[in-house]
Amino acid sequence: CPQCNFENPNSNKFCQNCGSSLTEKQCQQCGVFLTLDSIQCHSCDAICSEIWLAIVIKEGNSQAIEAENQKEKIDLEDNLEQKHKENSSEEVFHQFEAGSYLDSQQRYKMLESLPTFFENAVNTEACVKVLDCQPYQMSPINAMLANPRLSSTDTSVGEDRIPSLAKTYIALQEYCNLGIPPIHDAWQLENMQVILLEDRSEWLYLSELWEDDTTTSLQIIHYFYQMTQLWDVLEPLNCLQSLFDLSNLRIDEAHSLVLQRLYPDIRKESKVSLEESSEDIPTIKDLGQVWQALFRESQRTQFGSLLELMANLES
Repeated sequence: CPQCNFENPNSNKFCQNCGSSLTEKQCQQCGVFLTLDSIQCHSCDAICSEIWLAIVIKEGNSQAIEAENQKEKIDLEDNLEQKHKENSSEEVFHQFEAGSYLDSQQRYKMLESLPTFFENAVNTEACVKVLDCQPYQMSPINAMLANPRLSSTDTSVGEDRIPSLAKTYIALQEYCNLGIPPIHDAWQLENMQVILLEDRSEWLYLSELWEDDTTTSLQIIHYFYQMTQLWDVLEPLNCLQSLFDLSNLRIDEAHSLVLQRLYPDIRKESKVSLEESSEDIPTIKDLGQVWQALFRESQRTQFGSLLELMANLES
């Protein structure tokens, strides 16, 4: 329940505890009641929706996928009328267009279309914004985080149903205070993984704050410190690449450093010994290069002592 947090069965239309509606939401600006899939208030135009960033990852063999797509196309042509009548969730899932649903349960409505190349692509990913049309229902992932024992007793949140990359987010949820993005939901369907995160795509870039002349050397040192904290938690899970992309470094409302998402480290596949392949493993020297890149983008040169620090890291 949005009012008293009482847990109700999913079929309930009103809270058993306080009587509040579970099929409508209230605009926080003007108090008007709206349907759960409303994005904006029709009265005051305020944003009144749970919008998430969906990372859609497609994997697999290109020839196998092409053959599967051809078979699906034939089946679709043969059964189009029947599927239309049944309003098949599988058909909706494969549309990938704005206004359709990303999941077979028809909970997450797509606000953007996936790129046209994505349908026949393999080993690729795309990001789209989605609207949670059932914001009062706890997602299976959040249910598992709230009660870890569920993962072994509830098949909807079992380990075999959680995408591999989502497991990394789950393992790092205790470090959200350090800037790790919270995970909202995740699922896997055949060769496709979907992960829903807090949408930070509109948040300020760290590089933009860096360009501001009012940003002091003390603040910059604090961001350096936050990056080293993130380094410590990302290194064991091989996600240091998340720190190397300047567009992935964002600033929250409290002016703290956060990550928009996680990027797994790219390791070259090789049969050479660990000693010979160690140059593929990110080092603290790479972090120093990120700091240098931030200074280059901002064109700020007045902090001589910090530049000396980065030169020491480089050497």
